[in-house]
Amino acid sequence: MLQFSYFLGIDQTGAACAKGKRAKPLKVCLANKTEKGWEINTQNPRGRSLTIDGVTPAAIQKLLNQFEIDRPNSRLAIMADCVLGMPKDHWPSLKASNPSSKLWKLFQKAHDHSHEGANFGLKVSESFFKQFLKDPNSFSKRYCEEISGSNSIFTTRPFQKNIQTGTFRIWRDLVSEGRAPWLNIWPFNSKSCYNPENPWLFEGYPTLFWRNYLEIPNRNGDALIKKLKTLHFKNQFSFDTFAKIQSDPDLCDAAVLVLGGILLQNNNSLMTPFPGFWETPIISTEGWISGQKKVSVVFPHRQK
Repeated sequence: MLQFSYFLGIDQTGAACAKGKRAKPLKVCLANKTEKGWEINTQNPRGRSLTIDGVTPAAIQKLLNQFEIDRPNSRLAIMADCVLGMPKDHWPSLKASNPSSKLWKLFQKAHDHSHEGANFGLKVSESFFKQFLKDPNSFSKRYCEEISGSNSIFTTRPFQKNIQTGTFRIWRDLVSEGRAPWLNIWPFNSKSCYNPENPWLFEGYPTLFWRNYLEIPNRNGDALIKKLKTLHFKNQFSFDTFAKIQSDPDLCDAAVLVLGGILLQNNNSLMTPFPGFWETPIISTEGWISGQKKVSVVFPHRQK
């Protein structure tokens, strides 16, 4: 069974600067498994909130170097707040040998896309995804989005719930240092078909982890810290500080992504969320949200 020794939580942002030429750093949280449990890092050795410049091999290795961690290969799980996949009716025509290759070609299209001289930001991402929405009235949600209540990659309003811009930024990042796959992307790569030299990337949905796995109905840093101080969590997790989480909602979400990934691994449902997962056709077509359980009675036509 594939087990991870490191978890990296990445909260998405599509915020751009320099007139859309650059994207702002991403808030992250890093967990390292030790003999005593999980060490959770929210700040660097100089006491600043953890960030990375992008979801790239160089940026991630730079972060790991701060904690004297060598390249961890497939022992690293990255839980990112972004969409990994498309509704089955909206995929562009891409020549690819398998679903994973098809997804990487989609990332390449994102990297090569610009709008009015900008590479990042709301208008760029909107123009990119709009080209795949052939019919504005057609189905624009994936099956996993329908049953989880999460937003579609085609949704641009309201701004504070816009997953589109952050997703576009991460897709663009993924191929900014080369077009060869350097990550295993779950579930497009399966537990029996993956590159052991590469880390894993999982689609995370912080609201799902807050609600279903931490049993906190709303994003609330104080409620999270209160829960983390209970004996059950203290026996598993050791935080470098709670202050960063309390003062920074983005870092708080990054920490929740890490906690969610570890809790899923603990109950053996990170790679396989429910029985029959790998035999469900829609999974390899559209992707899936980590921790989302199967709800077969809702929208059953979407599983075909």
